[in-house]
Amino acid sequence: MFEVFINICNQLNRQPFSGQDRGMDLMGLPTDFWEYNPATDIWTQKANIPALMFLDYGYFSIGNYGYITCGETGVANQYSTILWQYIPATDQWVTKTSFPGASRDEPASFSIGNHGYVGWGGKNGIPQYNDFWEYTPDSSEMISVNEITDYNIVTTVFPSPFNNKLTIQSTTSEPCELILYDISSRKLMQQTFTNTTTLNTEALAKGMYMYEVRNKKGIVKNGKVIME
Repeated sequence: MFEVFINICNQLNRQPFSGQDRGMDLMGLPTDFWEYNPATDIWTQKANIPALMFLDYGYFSIGNYGYITCGETGVANQYSTILWQYIPATDQWVTKTSFPGASRDEPASFSIGNHGYVGWGGKNGIPQYNDFWEYTPDSSEMISVNEITDYNIVTTVFPSPFNNKLTIQSTTSEPCELILYDISSRKLMQQTFTNTTTLNTEALAKGMYMYEVRNKKGIVKNGKVIME
């Protein structure tokens, strides 16, 4: 049967990608991968999935990229932790930072903004895991969701819409880091500050941007702003 990458469909020009998911023989699962274009009603074969990770995997999309991780490998009692990124522009699969939790199948997975989330699942249900992890592009590690979001800190990003300046104010006296991304999750600006800082955004084009404010514990606030 086929499993459609719904999250990727929502991001990549509304063109869903699918790969054959199951076969009668786990050792002989196919690796083909296909793109469907609803505008032309045409299927196009893309680069084969390069690893044994074809059953009950997790998947999500960030910007213009699709990701798959975890899942059964096709070898008895062996499960994957590799994170693969699919790049439509070059039709390539590349490895990224591996999933740091225990290997597993049937994980829950989704994306919010410029982060991917993977967790839970098990090994055919035994054991069952309750850990949950966050992935950020351009990061060298995944972090446990337990480490993120400090609700005791009030952070304000203004104005929105903004023109040539964007100001961030925070109630914490600890150093924070502001990161600004474009809508494809490409990092544009990064600045460390305490209490408040103002970015000079004159060089940016008009449009939507995503921001993230972090301290040593993890994410303090993230969201979207528009430049006019």
